[in-house]
Parts: sequence; structure tokens; C-alpha cells
Amino acid sequence: MRLPALLAIAALALGSACSGPSDEQRILDLVKDGAAALEAGEVDEAADALSDAYADASGRSKRDMVRLAAFALRQGRVRIWLREPQVEVRGAEAELRLVAFALQTNSTVEELADLIPTDARRFELALTLRREGRRWKVVAIDGEGIPAAPF
Repeated sequence: MRLPALLAIAALALGSACSGPSDEQRILDLVKDGAAALEAGEVDEAADALSDAYADASGRSKRDMVRLAAFALRQGRVRIWLREPQVEVRGAEAELRLVAFALQTNSTVEELADLIPTDARRFELALTLRREGRRWKVVAIDGEGIPAAPF
């Protein structure tokens, strides 16, 4: 009698351990990893988070987003903070709403003043995601970019 109970407990423990992170956590990790890739200057790695079917309300494609990111990074390094994430999963689709703060510095650092941000912005974003195979991919990023208050 004890052996079946122990096997049932072991099966439950293994089942929950093997299930891995929730869809919500996978989505948050995807976006955090994409932001970290941009901070590291790795446009192609960041672009891996985007679906090949990417199309936002402004008519931009994945290719357009890659070009935009590459252009921005040529202007200088970026630092990104993601705040107030709210994930809603609906089957194979999801929406992530968040606030992103982005700072940009000069592209070259020759003196201390080059470390001072040249641009700072606050973005209220809505990301639409779709499960493609076993991974989540971003199919659109929409929202409003509001200049950050001077600091």
C-alpha cells in the first residue's frame, strides 16, 4: 500500500518539475532576453524573439525592425528597463503590456561626458505574441513613446 502512494507522489513531483516555466514566465523571459541582446549590441539575437510574420500597426516588418534596431545601435549603446509587465495568455496567443525606459549614450567613449545619455524615452508598449511550435514569438509591438522627464 505504501509503494503505490510513494509512486504517485514521485510521479506528481516529477510531473510538476518537468512542466517547466509557465507561458507567462516564458514570455517575460523572451522579452528580457531580447532587451539584454539589444543592450549587448546583438541585433540578430534580439531579432530571434520576433516572428517572421511580424507586422505592427505602423506597417513595419521583422526586417524593418532589425534595420531600425541596427540604426539605433550605431548611434550609441542602449540601456533598457522593463517595468509593470502584465501578461494575458489566450491559448496560442498572448499580450504583454509594459512600460519600457530606454537610455542611449554616444557611440564612442572618448571622455567622461560621452557616458551621459544623449536620449532617454519612456514607452508604453503592447506586444502581441503567438506560440510558434514550442516557442513564443512577438508578432507586433505597438504603443506610445513618451519622452522621459529630464533628470
